[in-house]
Amino acid sequence: MSDLDKNKLNITVLVSSYSQRNITIETALYYSKICSEVILVDEQKPFLCESETDSLKNKNIKYVVYENNNVQMSVYSVYEKRLLAAKKSKNEFVVHSNHDERYTYNGLQACLKELENDSDLIFCSGQAIAVRKDDFKIHYSRSYENLNEYENINSIKDRLLHHSEQYAPIAHYSLWRKKYYINVTEKTMQIHKTMPTKTIMEEVIFELAADIAGNSKAISQLYWIRNRVNSITHNYN
Repeated sequence: MSDLDKNKLNITVLVSSYSQRNITIETALYYSKICSEVILVDEQKPFLCESETDSLKNKNIKYVVYENNNVQMSVYSVYEKRLLAAKKSKNEFVVHSNHDERYTYNGLQACLKELENDSDLIFCSGQAIAVRKDDFKIHYSRSYENLNEYENINSIKDRLLHHSEQYAPIAHYSLWRKKYYINVTEKTMQIHKTMPTKTIMEEVIFELAADIAGNSKAISQLYWIRNRVNSITHNYN
């Protein structure tokens, strides 16, 4: 085992995408250098050929084909792809990444340490910045200031109240204990089956289900670099 492999984090990164495959693969390759397992769920046709999937496999990226029977992308299919990837994970801890964004090595490492040291903690995130560019410069700004000193450790009722008062989509972008991530994703999918295709509650359903599952927090380290360069909608991967 090389020194590089020894330093990889025992985390499975779940990368899912609807389009922009080249960017998706770049993202998967980034994570394959810092985490022990990457699972890429792809629904863009035509799917990769065997030689292409073998090349990804050699880089420790598991390529999974997703057949969506609906013509349009649905909220249900978004979570179904993430669930499919999580169930194929071999690690105890998982994190989902949009196809064109990055979690930092130090941020993931710090979150992993928090989860390993506190068995009552279910998911953990960190601080976020958004990156944009114009014709001359690259700009960045802080995202989700409510993540600053965010800690949601209490009873279920109090956790739900605290998150509603200090809202940020922390659960979607956190490092999770896998069994809880799978359970919350399944519950979210069940709820979405009973709701209209489009609703303002799309994001919030998963967040509140996560609050019910257990305690969470956001560390002080830079954890999440949000891409605001590409024009595609980021939530639907």
